[in-house]
Amino acid sequence: MFPQSVLAALDAVAKTLTSTGVIVMCGFPASGKSTAAAWIASQVGASVLDKDRYAPRLEQDVMRRLTGDPHDRDSDLYRSVISPGIYDGLIRTGLGIAGRHRVVLDAPFLSVIRQAAVAGRSLAHHMRAVAHAPDSLVVQAIWMDSPTSRIRERMIARGAAVQAVALVRDHLGEPLPHLHDCMDLLVVRADELGHHLPGRPGPLHLRAEALSSAGNRRSKRRPWQCG
Repeated sequence: MFPQSVLAALDAVAKTLTSTGVIVMCGFPASGKSTAAAWIASQVGASVLDKDRYAPRLEQDVMRRLTGDPHDRDSDLYRSVISPGIYDGLIRTGLGIAGRHRVVLDAPFLSVIRQAAVAGRSLAHHMRAVAHAPDSLVVQAIWMDSPTSRIRERMIARGAAVQAVALVRDHLGEPLPHLHDCMDLLVVRADELGHHLPGRPGPLHLRAEALSSAGNRRSKRRPWQCG
């Protein structure tokens, strides 16, 4: 589990939800986002929608037909044909439910973050546009960061060595544009002092930064010290 300082930052964002709204938990695989998503959900009584559990049979059946590998998530074919539809459905479903119930979305959201940056929008604003959700719907986006070496170790421990190689090759060295502007909260794991991921936001010195939560309007930042 996370240090108390990180939990306090996550809790502060979680408490911005009333009886409705959505927290979008983003990060690379094995970065701790699913653990954080489950913790937040337990604190506020939210339902978690996990991309890996959203439509696994559909993903596997289609990729088996297209590439012969039902577990292929790294090919250009998956990224260009399957991933956009899965993310679109996840966002529309999550924000639709969030209009009546608290929801936590759990996925990397790498391609969606890039789309938001290209459009010059925060991730929250971009997702509302995709789902045709009202501006009044609270959407809080959190990025969980972790160093490359730690991500690789965790994925190998999970038996995902091949996926770890592909992730390091294709994503971990590639900058995510305007990450600070797209997110409402950036968390660097407090057990990883002094590390940061190359090409991504520099060391945050265990600092989580969040924006004022009122409708996710881009206003004065509130820093939470995480260490």
